[in-house]
Amino acid sequence: MILVIFNRFSEKKCRRNCNFTSHHPTMKSLIDQKVQRIAEHCIACWNACTLEQMQPYLKEDVLVRSPNIPVIYPEQVSGFIQGREMVITYWYQLIKLSGPMKLSIDSLQREGDTIHLLLKINDTEKFLATTLRYNQYGKIIEFTFDYR
Repeated sequence: MILVIFNRFSEKKCRRNCNFTSHHPTMKSLIDQKVQRIAEHCIACWNACTLEQMQPYLKEDVLVRSPNIPVIYPEQVSGFIQGREMVITYWYQLIKLSGPMKLSIDSLQREGDTIHLLLKINDTEKFLATTLRYNQYGKIIEFTFDYR
């Protein structure tokens, strides 16, 4: 759900190819701000049930792991699905089955190409822990969800 796109910019790539170490903290800060804005946009899309607006952030063959996948797709006993269209369809079916789930960001941490989010569910003490990885073009390649 939480989406990262850096206009074809990668912090790792910059470290290798750029020579501006005195500005590196500023670049990290800019990336972190971009991640925060994108995460907020994606949560807003989820809460408004406009999931198709998240497609530009997802790699075509995005992989999603969740304990709820077998509930929607019983044949997927492995607990993962792959493909942007299948993921969007899964999310819509999950909302239809379980009802709207309003999410809010409790915490967000970025480590390299991995984002860890703790999302509060329906303003309760229930949380959705989300980990996502993105590629060098800023497209999300993998989500993992865990309910707490």
